[in-house]
Amino acid sequence: MRCWWQSAAMAVSAAVLFSSTAPARAVLIARPTGPGRVVQADGIVLGRVVAHEPKDLQLSPAPGADNKLTYRVAVINVGEAIKGDQNAKTVRVAFIPPPDDTNPNPKPNPRPILGRPGGPRGTPQLFQGADGMFFLTRHHSEKDLYVVQNVFDVVQRNNPDFDKELKEAKRIVKLAENAVANLQADNAQDRVDAAAILIAKYRDPRFAGGKTVAIPAEESKLILKALLDGNWDRSGRLTGQGSWDLFMQLGVSDKDGWKFPPKANLEQLHDAAKDWLKKHADRYQIQRFMPGNQNDNKTGNVRPGVDQPGVQPGLTRRELAGETRRK
Repeated sequence: MRCWWQSAAMAVSAAVLFSSTAPARAVLIARPTGPGRVVQADGIVLGRVVAHEPKDLQLSPAPGADNKLTYRVAVINVGEAIKGDQNAKTVRVAFIPPPDDTNPNPKPNPRPILGRPGGPRGTPQLFQGADGMFFLTRHHSEKDLYVVQNVFDVVQRNNPDFDKELKEAKRIVKLAENAVANLQADNAQDRVDAAAILIAKYRDPRFAGGKTVAIPAEESKLILKALLDGNWDRSGRLTGQGSWDLFMQLGVSDKDGWKFPPKANLEQLHDAAKDWLKKHADRYQIQRFMPGNQNDNKTGNVRPGVDQPGVQPGLTRRELAGETRRK
């Protein structure tokens, strides 16, 4: 079963998780699309890979991990910083090379960035000459080093949707500067986007399983109201801004009055979620994941029903996505 932010929301997740039983293999989890991808990135730059550092590094993939993986470091010339250090001219970005590739690739090679899904080849391959928009995550222990964790962290400039994705990233960065105020914007889409931004911020799966604190009651109420009034049709899943997807990221459970209705189709799941929002928006406070001890979860794997209290471990991917057992 996939993790809940990929299965239920199909647009949620923020990290590459590493298997405790196969420490040399990375399990690819998609970074969220839409606002979540922008919010959970530590930096976003437009640039080109101009070199690889001559020596690969052995780095731990997650805080507290017992194993180390081989990373190659690409040097990216920054043309524009969309998020992060506005004065950066270059950034060092680590990626996991193919396991059979010992060549540091000294010559430019603008081959496709994508690789084989489900393993190290499924992570971005930052060949020299790769040009585009890079969503970067700081490595947890190495100073001045970022990582790209999956293929969705790179939008190549020759992608037909590149201009659209660039414009959207800049819009979300701007909207996020005053996201709480934008929960009361006149434009309905801005309200939903603001809610998505704040949910991505507060429910960052990198911090799942540790301490949680309630966000301010009035802010929580506005977020829940934005979800109720937002897009509940399936098209919202394509942008990561569908209300059902965002609702699933809240992690509500039995103790909060939420239960998955048995044998429900997608429309019935939506109706149940809307009913919960109507009844609980005034009194439920969204719980924020806090950085720190994620239940000593050294592998980085998120455990259904443990680190994700709102997820029933027995549900399948299709059940979580609300696509099964239609009447």
